Amino acid sequence: MSRQKIGVFILKADYIPSWFQPGVLDRLAEKFSVTVFFPNELLSLVETYRLRIPDVNVGVARIESPRSTYVSEVYSFLLMLSLRKRSKSIKFRLRRMMLGELLLFPSPLSMKKIIRSFSFNLKSFIRYCLNPSHIIFLRVFLPLPFIIKIFQELFNKSICDISNLIHFKLDWAIFPSGANDIYTYRLMREFNSINIKTFLCLENWDNLTSKNFILTKPNFIAVMGNDCKVLASSVQNIDSETVNVLGLPRLNPYRFHQNFMAKDLNTFLGRPVKVIYLGCSMPHNEINLLNSLLRCIDFENLKWQFELIYKPHPARRPRFYEDTNLDSRVKLVESTNKLAVPIIDEGHMNQIVDADIVISAPTTMMIEAMILNKKVIVDVWDDKIHRTTAGKAIKRYDHFNSILTNKDLLFCKTPREMLLGIVHYLENTHYVEYDLENLIENSSTDYGSKLVEVISNKSLV
Repeated sequence: MSRQKIGVFILKADYIPSWFQPGVLDRLAEKFSVTVFFPNELLSLVETYRLRIPDVNVGVARIESPRSTYVSEVYSFLLMLSLRKRSKSIKFRLRRMMLGELLLFPSPLSMKKIIRSFSFNLKSFIRYCLNPSHIIFLRVFLPLPFIIKIFQELFNKSICDISNLIHFKLDWAIFPSGANDIYTYRLMREFNSINIKTFLCLENWDNLTSKNFILTKPNFIAVMGNDCKVLASSVQNIDSETVNVLGLPRLNPYRFHQNFMAKDLNTFLGRPVKVIYLGCSMPHNEINLLNSLLRCIDFENLKWQFELIYKPHPARRPRFYEDTNLDSRVKLVESTNKLAVPIIDEGHMNQIVDADIVISAPTTMMIEAMILNKKVIVDVWDDKIHRTTAGKAIKRYDHFNSILTNKDLLFCKTPREMLLGIVHYLENTHYVEYDLENLIENSSTDYGSKLVEVISNKSLV
């Protein structure tokens, strides 16, 4: 019996490191005939990462660069407007699209800040209204459902040429995605129309709720955990029978390092306590927070000495009114890559493993620390400057609901609360093992093996 032919369409650089690593493509290649499709501009990156799996028989083929269309952009935006009540995350995204990240009245107030923030919000609103994809003027004359129906039909009739892919005779087309890759939906629509099974593999925690509504339903979809499976149904209206809980490919390295154990905090052998802060990509004044935390430590007469480490997100976005100088006592550890999806390698993992206590903004890196059973403090401080600050984000994103009830996490709203949380962990040295069953699938089986299992079972149906 001939092997099924699988096409893996990697359309963004962010997904290359996680798929070209042991336990993903190599597992698919053991069972199927696999070809990786990618745009020409990713050639050098693909060739670099292929060296990580040198003995794996995986074909590669270049395709045209991903491009969206006016119709698909408008259709995507209209769906967000129409279905925003399904998700507080989408409503939050629309507010940010309309006004930007800077609050209208940032604190502490000054006339200069008021003028700048008013100007910023006004410019953001004007850009929002003048964006050709938003067609605000049409809403004055036509009801929204009618406009959506027009653009849905236009989207379904728009041509996405896949004639150069037909000769590969694929049985399956797999799409690693952040759910905001509109070109992916156009390709999936064409494959669906010729009965090639499509599989959308989501690459992050928030992809179902804070990006776009899925324009083309795939045959199957892969999500991080059971909580995400619920969101796929409630927010995206996807049949739960087509949703598969596989974890995340980029967290595969943690499956191979189950021997990592949390440190015993009973003794520090005369060394300083290592505290690492893991940052987020969205605007949130982390430098201000860390400088304030050090001032709190200085004020208290504690019996411990501390080594504070700051690991910013590799795709850290610009901030407003952030301190220009980070206290020199804080060790800055920056990622060598600037991809939106952090690369998980030995060095990255060891930075978390070596820490005694982890303070993290609510991001996937927080989950990494939980997988390693670290003592975790969740930063929910409100910098009173940004709409996206951690204290606001924790309330406004649907996917964070799954951690708010976790009794083993400490949620801290101020630098002083974080210091008290650190002291609490130092005085209560019990071992923490987080219940991750619904948050993320992280069994000893690697991502690729689970994907192979699903494809094999679905192919029999």
